[in-house]
Amino acid sequence: MPLQLKAQGIHLSWESLHNQLDGQERVTVVLDREDGKIYYIRKATRPEPPQLAIYNALGLPSQPGKTEKTLIDDPHCGSDPNVVTNATAG
Repeated sequence: MPLQLKAQGIHLSWESLHNQLDGQERVTVVLDREDGKIYYIRKATRPEPPQLAIYNALGLPSQPGKTEKTLIDDPHCGSDPNVVTNATAG
């Protein structure tokens, strides 16, 4: 991997590379519906330009993971956003 990055003009140490990519996160939005159901949406944030350059140099997608959409019928089960009922490519 370091050779691929250097070939693209990116000269970072492993620590610097980690620090650059550390800023991109996955976030969860929780929406309470009028019918009492809870809707969770989970996806990656948009990469900053330095992160995007690293992803492009490595030929990787800039938004890792899938967009996960979950509808919880029972509000008492809504405490676990890790339960995924519908995942789509993001």
